[in-house]
Amino acid sequence: MNPANRLEAIEESLEDETHIEIIDGIALGEQIVISGQANLKDAALVEVIRSEQQS
Repeated sequence: MNPANRLEAIEESLEDETHIEIIDGIALGEQIVISGQANLKDAALVEVIRSEQQS
């Protein structure tokens, strides 16, 4: 398990149908879960299957 996998609160600013501006709670370069996150617990083992930068 990776102890860096943890639930973090974020602060949002602007939002539309496809984008959310996050202004606090994550650092540049951190990866986030955008699908299935409701079922995760702290320190859960996750597998990265796709990154927008890799597409």
